[in-house]
Amino acid sequence: MKKTNRCAILIASGLPLVSLQLDAQYPVNALGSPTLVDFTGYTAAGLVPTPAATQVDSDYWIVHGINNSVTDTFGGTYTAVQNASYAKGTDPIPTVNDTGLFNYTDTINGGTGSFGFHPGGNDLKVTGAAVVMRLLNNTGVTATKLVISYELWLQNDGAQATTIDLRGTPAGTVTEITAATAVPGSVFSSPATASGNASTPFVKNSFNFIVDVNILPGSTYTLAWTVTTGVGQGAADHFALDNVGFSLNIPENGSLMGAAMTAVAIAGTITRRALKA
Repeated sequence: MKKTNRCAILIASGLPLVSLQLDAQYPVNALGSPTLVDFTGYTAAGLVPTPAATQVDSDYWIVHGINNSVTDTFGGTYTAVQNASYAKGTDPIPTVNDTGLFNYTDTINGGTGSFGFHPGGNDLKVTGAAVVMRLLNNTGVTATKLVISYELWLQNDGAQATTIDLRGTPAGTVTEITAATAVPGSVFSSPATASGNASTPFVKNSFNFIVDVNILPGSTYTLAWTVTTGVGQGAADHFALDNVGFSLNIPENGSLMGAAMTAVAIAGTITRRALKA
Protein backbone atom coordinates (compact mmCIF):
# COMPACT_ATOMS: atom_id res chain seq x y z
CA MET A 1 0.00 0.00 0.00
CA LYS A 2 1.39 3.37 -0.99
CA LYS A 3 1.69 5.97 1.74
CA THR A 4 -0.51 8.99 1.10
CA ASN A 5 -0.65 12.48 2.53
CA ARG A 6 -3.94 14.27 1.94
CA CYS A 7 -3.92 17.94 2.82
CA ALA A 8 -6.53 20.66 2.45
CA ILE A 9 -4.41 23.36 4.09
CA LEU A 10 -1.09 22.50 5.74
CA ILE A 11 1.14 25.02 7.40
CA ALA A 12 4.27 24.58 9.51
CA SER A 13 3.97 24.78 13.28
CA GLY A 14 5.57 27.55 15.26
CA LEU A 15 3.58 27.62 18.52
CA PRO A 16 3.97 25.63 21.71
CA LEU A 17 1.74 22.58 21.63
CA VAL A 18 -0.45 21.13 24.34
CA SER A 19 -0.54 17.34 24.11
CA LEU A 20 -3.56 15.50 25.48
CA GLN A 21 -3.36 11.74 25.77
CA LEU A 22 -7.12 11.35 25.92
CA ASP A 23 -8.82 13.17 28.57
CA ALA A 24 -17.21 15.41 29.03
CA GLN A 25 -15.41 17.25 26.00
CA TYR A 26 -11.87 18.45 25.45
CA PRO A 27 -11.73 22.02 26.79
CA VAL A 28 -10.15 24.50 24.38
CA ASN A 29 -9.15 27.43 26.56
CA ALA A 30 -7.42 29.71 24.06
CA LEU A 31 -7.99 30.48 20.40
CA GLY A 32 -5.14 29.49 18.13
CA SER A 33 -3.55 27.14 20.66
CA PRO A 34 -2.88 23.74 19.02
CA THR A 35 -3.77 20.61 20.99
CA LEU A 36 -2.49 17.12 20.26
CA VAL A 37 -4.33 13.97 21.35
CA ASP A 38 -2.19 10.85 21.25
CA PHE A 39 -2.90 7.43 22.66
CA THR A 40 0.25 6.68 24.62
CA GLY A 41 -0.58 4.20 27.37
CA TYR A 42 -3.92 3.16 25.89
CA THR A 43 -4.41 -0.61 25.85
CA ALA A 44 -8.04 -0.78 24.66
CA ALA A 45 -9.48 -1.51 28.10
CA GLY A 46 -12.70 0.38 27.44
CA LEU A 47 -14.27 3.85 27.45
CA VAL A 48 -15.42 5.11 30.86
CA PRO A 49 -16.08 8.52 32.52
CA THR A 50 -13.38 7.96 35.16
CA PRO A 51 -10.74 6.08 33.19
CA ALA A 52 -7.67 4.21 34.27
CA ALA A 53 -4.46 4.95 32.41
CA THR A 54 -5.24 2.17 29.92
CA GLN A 55 -8.70 3.49 29.00
CA VAL A 56 -10.13 6.52 27.25
CA ASP A 57 -12.50 9.04 28.79
CA SER A 58 -16.03 8.52 27.52
CA ASP A 59 -16.76 12.16 28.31
CA TYR A 60 -14.59 12.90 25.27
CA TRP A 61 -14.79 9.76 23.13
CA ILE A 62 -17.58 7.35 22.19
CA VAL A 63 -18.01 4.78 19.43
CA HIS A 64 -21.27 4.22 17.61
CA GLY A 65 -21.77 0.77 16.12
CA ILE A 66 -20.38 -1.70 18.67
CA ASN A 67 -22.73 -4.70 18.88
CA ASN A 68 -24.96 -2.93 16.32
CA SER A 69 -25.74 -0.18 18.86
CA VAL A 70 -25.76 3.51 17.94
CA THR A 71 -27.16 4.68 21.28
CA ASP A 72 -23.88 5.19 23.16
CA THR A 73 -23.76 8.52 24.96
CA PHE A 74 -20.92 10.68 26.24
CA GLY A 75 -20.14 9.88 29.86
CA GLY A 76 -21.33 6.27 29.64
CA THR A 77 -19.45 3.13 30.67
CA TYR A 78 -18.36 0.85 27.84
CA THR A 79 -16.05 -1.98 28.84
CA ALA A 80 -15.88 -5.72 28.32
CA VAL A 81 -18.64 -6.02 30.93
CA GLN A 82 -21.05 -4.32 28.50
CA ASN A 83 -19.63 -6.03 25.42
CA ALA A 84 -16.27 -7.66 24.76
CA SER A 85 -15.81 -5.62 21.57
CA TYR A 86 -15.32 -2.41 23.58
CA ALA A 87 -12.11 -3.69 25.09
CA LYS A 88 -10.17 -6.10 22.89
CA GLY A 89 -6.81 -5.07 24.34
CA THR A 90 -3.42 -4.71 22.70
CA ASP A 91 -3.13 -6.65 19.48
CA PRO A 92 0.31 -6.21 17.89
CA ILE A 93 -0.59 -8.58 15.02
CA PRO A 94 -4.29 -8.18 14.14
CA THR A 95 -6.38 -11.23 13.35
CA VAL A 96 -8.77 -11.35 10.43
CA ASN A 97 -11.96 -12.31 12.24
CA ASP A 98 -11.61 -10.53 15.60
CA THR A 99 -13.61 -7.27 15.49
CA GLY A 100 -14.12 -4.29 17.80
CA LEU A 101 -11.77 -1.79 19.48
CA PHE A 102 -8.05 -2.49 19.87
CA ASN A 103 -4.72 -0.92 20.62
CA TYR A 104 -2.77 -1.77 17.50
CA THR A 105 0.95 -1.41 18.11
CA ASP A 106 2.50 -3.11 15.09
CA THR A 107 4.47 -0.47 13.10
CA ILE A 108 2.28 2.40 14.42
CA ASN A 109 4.40 5.21 15.89
CA GLY A 110 6.76 2.94 17.71
CA GLY A 111 4.02 0.93 19.42
CA THR A 112 3.14 3.65 21.95
CA GLY A 113 -0.61 3.23 21.48
CA SER A 114 -3.30 3.87 18.90
CA PHE A 115 -7.11 3.87 18.81
CA GLY A 116 -7.58 0.79 16.66
CA PHE A 117 -10.84 -0.52 15.27
CA HIS A 118 -11.83 -3.45 13.07
CA PRO A 119 -15.31 -3.51 11.46
CA GLY A 120 -17.04 -6.84 11.05
CA GLY A 121 -19.76 -9.08 12.44
CA ASN A 122 -21.84 -6.95 14.81
CA ASP A 123 -19.27 -4.17 15.10
CA LEU A 124 -19.15 -0.93 13.08
CA LYS A 125 -21.33 -2.34 10.32
CA VAL A 126 -24.53 -0.36 10.90
CA THR A 127 -25.66 3.03 9.59
CA GLY A 128 -24.22 5.69 11.87
CA ALA A 129 -21.12 3.72 12.85
CA ALA A 130 -18.43 6.20 13.87
CA VAL A 131 -15.61 7.05 16.22
CA VAL A 132 -16.68 10.33 17.84
CA MET A 133 -14.69 12.99 19.73
CA ARG A 134 -16.19 16.04 21.49
CA LEU A 135 -14.56 19.37 22.31
CA LEU A 136 -15.69 22.46 24.23
CA ASN A 137 -15.16 26.09 23.28
CA ASN A 138 -13.92 27.43 26.60
CA THR A 139 -12.27 30.54 25.13
CA GLY A 140 -15.04 33.02 25.92
CA VAL A 141 -15.45 34.05 22.27
CA THR A 142 -17.02 32.53 19.16
CA ALA A 143 -14.74 30.25 17.14
CA THR A 144 -15.12 30.51 13.35
CA LYS A 145 -12.41 28.07 12.24
CA LEU A 146 -11.56 24.56 13.33
CA VAL A 147 -8.10 23.34 12.46
CA ILE A 148 -7.86 19.54 12.51
CA SER A 149 -5.15 17.05 11.70
CA TYR A 150 -4.95 13.30 12.26
CA GLU A 151 -3.33 10.06 11.19
CA LEU A 152 -5.45 7.22 9.85
CA TRP A 153 -3.48 3.98 9.77
CA LEU A 154 -4.51 1.10 7.50
CA GLN A 155 -3.61 -2.55 7.38
CA ASN A 156 -4.97 -3.77 4.06
CA ASP A 157 -5.33 -7.45 4.87
CA GLY A 158 -9.06 -7.73 4.17
CA ALA A 159 -10.94 -8.19 0.91
CA GLN A 160 -13.78 -5.81 1.80
CA ALA A 161 -13.54 -2.09 1.10
CA THR A 162 -14.17 0.30 3.98
CA THR A 163 -14.67 4.06 3.75
CA ILE A 164 -13.70 6.40 6.59
CA ASP A 165 -14.57 10.11 6.46
CA LEU A 166 -14.59 13.02 8.87
CA ARG A 167 -17.75 14.96 9.71
CA GLY A 168 -18.33 17.84 12.09
CA THR A 169 -21.61 18.42 13.95
CA PRO A 170 -22.71 20.52 16.95
CA ALA A 171 -24.26 17.74 19.05
CA GLY A 172 -22.82 14.59 17.53
CA THR A 173 -26.05 12.62 17.49
CA VAL A 174 -26.34 9.72 15.09
CA THR A 175 -28.98 11.66 13.15
CA GLU A 176 -26.63 14.63 12.78
CA ILE A 177 -23.66 12.49 11.85
CA THR A 178 -25.46 10.53 9.15
CA ALA A 179 -26.96 13.71 7.68
CA ALA A 180 -23.72 15.70 7.75
CA THR A 181 -21.50 16.19 4.73
CA ALA A 182 -17.97 14.85 4.94
CA VAL A 183 -15.18 17.40 5.19
CA PRO A 184 -13.92 17.82 1.60
CA GLY A 185 -10.85 15.71 1.05
CA SER A 186 -11.42 13.53 4.13
CA VAL A 187 -13.00 10.54 2.38
CA PHE A 188 -10.61 7.58 2.50
CA SER A 189 -11.48 4.17 1.05
CA SER A 190 -9.47 1.02 1.48
CA PRO A 191 -9.17 -1.36 -1.50
CA ALA A 192 -11.67 -4.16 -2.05
CA THR A 193 -8.71 -6.49 -2.60
CA ALA A 194 -6.28 -7.43 0.14
CA SER A 195 -2.66 -6.54 -0.47
CA GLY A 196 -1.27 -8.54 2.45
CA ASN A 197 -2.05 -10.59 5.55
CA ALA A 198 -2.08 -10.21 9.32
CA SER A 199 1.66 -9.53 9.31
CA THR A 200 1.41 -6.72 6.75
CA PRO A 201 2.62 -3.41 8.27
CA PHE A 202 0.13 -0.63 8.88
CA VAL A 203 0.48 2.36 6.53
CA LYS A 204 -0.04 5.94 7.70
CA ASN A 205 -2.36 8.33 5.88
CA SER A 206 -2.16 11.95 7.08
CA PHE A 207 -5.00 14.47 6.91
CA ASN A 208 -5.01 18.21 7.66
CA PHE A 209 -7.94 20.61 7.30
CA ILE A 210 -9.29 24.02 8.19
CA VAL A 211 -13.08 23.94 8.54
CA ASP A 212 -15.54 26.85 8.81
CA VAL A 213 -17.51 26.58 12.06
CA ASN A 214 -19.61 28.73 14.38
CA ILE A 215 -18.94 27.47 17.89
CA LEU A 216 -20.33 29.84 20.52
CA PRO A 217 -18.60 30.30 23.88
CA GLY A 218 -19.43 27.41 26.18
CA SER A 219 -20.72 25.27 23.29
CA THR A 220 -19.53 21.82 22.28
CA TYR A 221 -18.60 20.51 18.86
CA THR A 222 -18.11 16.93 17.76
CA LEU A 223 -15.88 15.31 15.19
CA ALA A 224 -17.01 11.94 13.83
CA TRP A 225 -14.96 9.52 11.77
CA THR A 226 -17.74 7.55 10.08
CA VAL A 227 -17.20 3.93 9.12
CA THR A 228 -18.92 2.43 6.06
CA THR A 229 -18.20 -1.06 4.78
CA GLY A 230 -19.51 -2.60 1.61
CA VAL A 231 -17.69 -3.53 -1.57
CA GLY A 232 -15.90 -6.87 -1.65
CA GLN A 233 -16.07 -10.28 -0.06
CA GLY A 234 -14.66 -11.43 3.27
CA ALA A 235 -13.23 -9.49 6.20
CA ALA A 236 -12.73 -5.73 6.41
CA ASP A 237 -9.36 -4.06 6.89
CA HIS A 238 -7.88 -2.91 10.21
CA PHE A 239 -7.71 0.82 11.04
CA ALA A 240 -6.29 3.05 13.77
CA LEU A 241 -6.46 6.74 14.66
CA ASP A 242 -3.45 8.45 16.18
CA ASN A 243 -2.02 11.95 16.78
CA VAL A 244 -5.29 13.84 16.50
CA GLY A 245 -4.49 17.56 16.55
CA PHE A 246 -6.92 20.47 16.69
CA SER A 247 -7.17 24.20 17.26
CA LEU A 248 -10.02 26.69 17.33
CA ASN A 249 -9.23 29.48 14.90
CA ILE A 250 -5.89 29.69 13.13
CA PRO A 251 -2.82 30.17 15.31
CA GLU A 252 -1.64 33.78 15.31
CA ASN A 253 1.45 33.13 13.24
CA GLY A 254 -0.55 31.16 10.66
CA SER A 255 0.81 27.84 11.82
CA LEU A 256 -0.87 24.46 11.98
CA MET A 257 -0.17 20.92 13.01
CA GLY A 258 0.40 18.45 10.24
CA ALA A 259 3.87 16.95 10.38
CA ALA A 260 4.70 19.20 13.33
CA MET A 261 1.92 17.75 15.50
CA THR A 262 3.94 14.75 16.57
CA ALA A 263 5.37 13.52 19.83
CA VAL A 264 8.32 15.86 19.26
CA ALA A 265 7.51 19.55 18.87
CA ILE A 266 9.33 21.34 16.08
CA ALA A 267 9.02 24.56 18.08
CA GLY A 268 7.97 24.79 21.68
CA THR A 269 7.29 22.31 24.43
CA ILE A 270 4.65 19.61 24.58
CA THR A 271 2.93 19.26 27.93
CA ARG A 272 1.47 15.78 28.32
CA ARG A 273 -1.68 14.85 30.19
CA ALA A 274 -2.55 11.36 31.41
CA LEU A 275 -5.19 9.25 29.71
CA LYS A 276 -7.52 9.88 32.59
CA ALA A 277 -8.83 13.32 33.47
